[in-house]
Amino acid sequence: MSLFIETAIGGLTLSGLYFLIAVGVTIVFGQTRNINFAHGQFLVFAALLTWEFVNNRGYPYVPAVILAVVIVAGMAFVMDALLLRRLGDNAFASFLVTLGVLLLLQQGSVEIWGPSSQQLRPVVIGRWVIGDIFVPRADVVIVIVAAALTVGLFTLLQRSRFGRSVRASAEDPLAASHLGVPVRRVAGATFVGGTALAALAGGLMALIFPISPFDGGFFIIKGFAVALVAGLGSVPGAGLAALVLGMSETMGQAYWRTEWVPAISFVLIIGILVLRPSGFFGRKAAATEMAGGFVPPPVPRYRPWTTVVFAALLGFGIFLPVAVGSFQGRTIAGFAALFAIQACAVGLFYRLTGELSFVHGAFWGVGAYMGAYASREWGWGFWTVLPLAIVAAMVVAFVVGAVILRTTGLQFLLVGFVATDFLALLLVNWRSVTGGTSGITVIESPGSVFGFAFFDPRELYQLFFALLLVALALVWWIQRTPFAARLMAARDNVVLARSLGQPVRLNKLLAFALTAGLSGVSGVAYLYQNFSVAPSLFTGLATVAFPLMVILGGSRSLLGPVAGAFVLGYIPFWFDLGPGPTQLAHGIALVIVMLLLPQGVVPTVVRLLNAAPGRLRAALETLRRTPGARSRRPEVDGRRYGARRQGRSAERGER
Repeated sequence: MSLFIETAIGGLTLSGLYFLIAVGVTIVFGQTRNINFAHGQFLVFAALLTWEFVNNRGYPYVPAVILAVVIVAGMAFVMDALLLRRLGDNAFASFLVTLGVLLLLQQGSVEIWGPSSQQLRPVVIGRWVIGDIFVPRADVVIVIVAAALTVGLFTLLQRSRFGRSVRASAEDPLAASHLGVPVRRVAGATFVGGTALAALAGGLMALIFPISPFDGGFFIIKGFAVALVAGLGSVPGAGLAALVLGMSETMGQAYWRTEWVPAISFVLIIGILVLRPSGFFGRKAAATEMAGGFVPPPVPRYRPWTTVVFAALLGFGIFLPVAVGSFQGRTIAGFAALFAIQACAVGLFYRLTGELSFVHGAFWGVGAYMGAYASREWGWGFWTVLPLAIVAAMVVAFVVGAVILRTTGLQFLLVGFVATDFLALLLVNWRSVTGGTSGITVIESPGSVFGFAFFDPRELYQLFFALLLVALALVWWIQRTPFAARLMAARDNVVLARSLGQPVRLNKLLAFALTAGLSGVSGVAYLYQNFSVAPSLFTGLATVAFPLMVILGGSRSLLGPVAGAFVLGYIPFWFDLGPGPTQLAHGIALVIVMLLLPQGVVPTVVRLLNAAPGRLRAALETLRRTPGARSRRPEVDGRRYGARRQGRSAERGER
């Protein structure tokens, strides 16, 4: 009994922290209709700041937490002013920009404090003993603070003028603005306040948990689990949902297997988004605002000479690392080619359905692990494993897609990210098959076929580039089939497509499984290029580069994802970057592209090339004009202007 009571007290503590995370998510979404994916990383940054001020600078704990909250709130204000306001109501772009900010904050934390976890020195020391029950004082402090903030926040939203403005602008921003509510200022204040609550949760969490710079994704998933179960926009519901999740996880750790405890939040998120998108206490309107696919932006037509120039530029970029003769360059080129295959899969699904998929990174992992397992256990080679990996990825995609394709829009983005982490958790815990966190190592070459051998990096690149050409041809053909036309018609107007009797969800599921087969090809190629696979390679944050390749290159263009893959593949080679700086570059690229090049690099280059002949002709025409001709035109214009002026004067005189 004492174990149960102690576990329940720990559950209350964890529930209070989860509430502080989730309430920021829910009120920010209620105001802006945007999901701040960097919310959890702000919590981590505040916790590390608290550790820095207390452990290294000797500040008292309470001033240290207050200072950390103020700093993080200031960062949120700058982020809102410089990034989110520029995006307006574009929820898709805001989600990707905040994901880029998460990557930047994560790597910035690593650069400042290192990759290891940091533990705050004991501040609230001791525990109370009640019979056989031990109650840590730090847990009681957290519960009291969380309860006080819950009451205070509820009172603020219900009784104050600012709270009425928040609720009015969340319900109907247009009507609230007509009634004099400064909707944009209220939204900014809500964003800063929600982030400050997450920062406070970080300062409290540092009391009892060690904090790692890589915990941001973990905490944001917890926040989303609570907010979605409650219903986005429901503060009281967030408190109850936080209690349910916190108690479930602490009881699971005490009476179940600890390694499976993270699956609780994964199952909650997926189940709620699939079965009850509005949550148990939320408005159906909030779920509707998260739903709806995103139509990729149009791409300009390719003119003949534009096609030639662009193909030459692309070919030069593709073959440059191979031509230099560097072992590292050829290896990087091989990775870029297989990444391009994966980007083709993600880009094709996005063009057909309007859904940007994070979960294809998991199918990439399925292909890699299937190849590794078949090679280790059965001794199969590359050419035997390749079709097996394709089939395995398609089967897993069909099963997963049958569940998650019930969601669309922001819901699909979120559930895809969570599903990828869930599959990575399965890879970690299924040790007998996957090798656990260590993964599987296969030191083997693809061998030879039709007299062509593939052993060194140059030959592997040739193999991967041939597979890429086959993938591009397949994508080009699929996009011109009636099946693709039906999918794109449903993407543009799903209500009309359903009224015409089209099985929209089934068509999307088939496209999901088909593109997953391309991901399986990329996964097998990665195995033979890297010689090993591990679960850490296939988490949501680890595979965020693939959607970034699609957005960077141009989602609507056939060659856009390929260009994005080669650009991101070459960045580590060009600048000799390690894994951390590469992630930093990915975060910067994601923010810059969504702000400055939302259509991608390829459409922008195509427009410039299309406009180049006209600009060149205009420049030549300007050079042909003689100085005399230019000087006479103003005189003619001046005489005409003078005549018109004299005519108007004569008319006024007659009147």
